[in-house]
Amino acid sequence: MVLYMNRYVIRPGTLDEFVREINESKVEERFRAMPGNIKFDFAIPVKDQNMLYMNDLWADEETFEAHLHCDTVEIWHEIKNRYVIDKDCRRYDI
Repeated sequence: MVLYMNRYVIRPGTLDEFVREINESKVEERFRAMPGNIKFDFAIPVKDQNMLYMNDLWADEETFEAHLHCDTVEIWHEIKNRYVIDKDCRRYDI
């Protein structure tokens, strides 16, 4: 399995817009529907409104790589690039 954990620092004051665009694009639902996806979710810390976490778990390397090259990733990057000012992404093979 491949676990990918992402921490994004959001441009101050834009979290609501960012969340709205994520929801309207349905990227979360699209990633969850992909073959091999075990878990995909976003989370916002209670005490830090300039942070967003995205965590996803894939059955194997093949399904993880397929998700990296799908159309939904392009949509996600377009949205993310408007709001994210820093990030920390970590991959774990489990």
